[in-house]
Formats: sequence, structure tokens, C-alpha cells
Amino acid sequence: MSIGITENIGKSFDFAKTRLVGNWVDWIILIILCIIPIIGWILLMGFAVRVYRGGEAKLGEWVKMLIDGILMWIIGIVYGIVPMIVLFIFGGAALMNPMAMMDPNAAAAAVTGVSIIGLIITLIVSIIFGIMATMAIVRFAKEEKLGAAFQFGEIFKIVGKIGWIHYILSWIVLMIVLGVIMGILLIIPIIGWILLLILAPLFLIWEARFFGQLYESA
Repeated sequence: MSIGITENIGKSFDFAKTRLVGNWVDWIILIILCIIPIIGWILLMGFAVRVYRGGEAKLGEWVKMLIDGILMWIIGIVYGIVPMIVLFIFGGAALMNPMAMMDPNAAAAAVTGVSIIGLIITLIVSIIFGIMATMAIVRFAKEEKLGAAFQFGEIFKIVGKIGWIHYILSWIVLMIVLGVIMGILLIIPIIGWILLLILAPLFLIWEARFFGQLYESA
């Protein structure tokens, strides 16, 4: 039976809070990783995979974390290919429009019109693939096999057990909750930005635990 959205948000937050509060060394290390480009971010992705996988999600086995992070990054790129193709198609269609190529005014109108439509469609496609990519990454974490992220039949079956509406609503609600919190911190100069950096590991664990529990509920 699928876990309730508010219950999942609460339990996931409690897990993240418990995981970090009192474990100051781990918290500081995770904050440092947040500000180290490339390698630090990949290690953070590897740590997120560890949280998706379940258990206490301890730091350590850095090589494995690095490999998991790279594989998670690859999965994200693959699932992002289709939205990028859609964006390029509409961008190319606007620029290559015959009317646009002959008339500068028509060019501006064509580019604007097609761009707006293209952005809307790209946004919709991006959300769809983002929703699927999340579950693909969780499946990869659970199965510990890269191929598991692309077993679409199994992924659809898991989402079906969770319930498509419930899964999509869960994804949207969590994104809104995290987005609002981060947005508030971002509009507070300096102090808010510092707090955002400090709380970044909490948000990472919170989100990963949320989707890990959602997967397990299936």
C-alpha cells in the first residue's frame, strides 16, 4: 500500500534530521562537497544513491560513492536527451521557417510563437521524463545495476503499484515544498544563502529518503 504524501514527507524529514543532527562531521563534509565543483557534486550524487538504497546511509567507501554518482549522472543525462531533442527541434523549426528567412518581422513573430509553444512542450516533456528519471534512479540504487534504470516495463510496473496519480502528486508536492523553502532562503541576502548551503545536505537526504520510501511502498 502506498505511503501517504504528508506522512512520507514527515518521516523523510525526520530521517534526514536524525541522520545529520549529532553527526556534525558528516554534515560538514557534505557541506564541503556542495562547494567542490564536479567531484564534490558527483560524490553527493553517490551519497544520494546510498540514501535511495536504504539503511543508515553512512559516508565512506568513497570510490563506490564516486562510481554510483557517475552512474546516476549518466542516467540523468540519458533521461534528459529527449527533452533536449524536443527543444532543439522547436528551436530549429523557428529559425528555419521559410517566412522567417525572408521577412525580419515574420522572423521575429515566428521565433516568438514557435519558441513559446516549444518551451511549453519542452517543459511538459521535461517534467514527464524528470518524474520517470527519479524512479529510474531509485531502481538503479535498489538493484545496484545501471541497466535497471532503463528497464521501462519494470519501472512502469512499480509506478503502477504506487499509483500513477499518487506518484505524480507526491513528486509535485515535494518539489513545491522544497522549492518554497529554498526560494524563501534565496531571497534573504547573505544569511539566507549561507543557511541554504548549510541545509543543502538535509534537503538532499530528505528528497532521496522520500522517493526511496515511495519505491518501497510498492
